This record gives sequence, C-alpha cells and structure tokens, in this order.
Amino acid sequence: MTTNIMIKIDADLNTTLDRNPEIGQRWFPLAIAMRYEPAFPAAKHYVQTIGRQKYILPVYTALVRHGYRSLAFEWFLERKDFYHPIT
Repeated sequence: MTTNIMIKIDADLNTTLDRNPEIGQRWFPLAIAMRYEPAFPAAKHYVQTIGRQKYILPVYTALVRHGYRSLAFEWFLERKDFYHPIT
C-alpha cells in the first residue's frame, strides 16, 4: 500500500466519509498506519460517535501502535463519558 493508492481509493470510493461502521473499522486503522492525514478528522469523529468497542478499538489500537498515543488519549478523554464502561 502506498499513499497514492490510498488517495485513489478515497477519491474513487469516498472511503473516509463512508457512514458504514464496518468500512471505518478497516479504513481508519489503515489510514493511521499509512499516516494518511486527510482521514484523521473523520477517524476522530468516527471513534467519538460510535460507542461499540468492536468498531473503535481497532482505531485506538492503530493510533497507539503507530506513534499517536497522546492523540488517542486526547480523543478518548474528550468523549470518555460517552463510552460504555467496558470500552
């Protein structure tokens, strides 16, 4: 995968703004791993509006794994009261 391929996929399929949480669960961790910055605002919105651990855990995990631990913590703190205690 390259950034140019990410740009092409996003341009063709509008993946970053897709409302399907199954897409976000896969797209955002990939975007974070590839440092595809245009997807970061949508990734933040995604994890802050979907409460299911199934969907948001891969995004937070990708953030931590790829050097964005403080950003993950910041996003989490902004909405920690929204999440279920297990999450």
